[in-house]
Amino acid sequence: MMKSSIFKALVTGLMLVGTAIVAPSDPFFLGTGGSHYTARNPDTVINDYAQVTKPVAAGASRIPVLSTQGFAAGDLVLVIQMQGMGSTLGEGNPFAIELTEGQVGTWELTRVERVHLDKEEALELKAPLVQSYAASVTQVVRVPEYEDITIPKGTSVVAREWDGSTGGVVAFVARGTVANHGLIDASARGFRGGLFVPGGLGMTSCADSNASPAISGAWQGEGVDPLRYG
Repeated sequence: MMKSSIFKALVTGLMLVGTAIVAPSDPFFLGTGGSHYTARNPDTVINDYAQVTKPVAAGASRIPVLSTQGFAAGDLVLVIQMQGMGSTLGEGNPFAIELTEGQVGTWELTRVERVHLDKEEALELKAPLVQSYAASVTQVVRVPEYEDITIPKGTSVVAREWDGSTGGVVAFVARGTVANHGLIDASARGFRGGLFVPGGLGMTSCADSNASPAISGAWQGEGVDPLRYG
């Protein structure tokens, strides 16, 4: 398991091939392997996603999620916090945001022990989490484990589009060969652009602030503060 501020995963994708994945029962850090996978079509989504519905503390081994669809016991999963910076962020001109001290971009890999479908849908883990994660702005991503993967010319493996809760990340592991003749892509599938709202004043730009869209023409685009969009 690991922690890193690799929030670039939201827009560039996260491809973990032969990297140090410290998940239970994975002493060689390459996943468990499995069958060979070949992409057949453009825009193929190989991951499943679930929104975390309650705060999860470091050391917890159960993650409450909105839906467990697509997840099963034994799955390798990525837990990643996508948003969560508070309203202390300023308005106006673009500026650098330091993520190294906060929880945004925190992630780790672990393995599912059991899927719970009773009163509260949840994923029980084989090992406790190293980091803590906030509710609603964290997602769990199922990470396929392949022996080999081939992406032929004209095909692509992509992230599901970010919808404000889940998506924006493409991730897999392979024990053998990754033959990429096509595309592995998450571009334009991350944070959403500002929503235009016709205001009757002829305004068509954005004021880069939280001003009413009827005045500025559109809300500012989505970012690490989930309260600043829409």
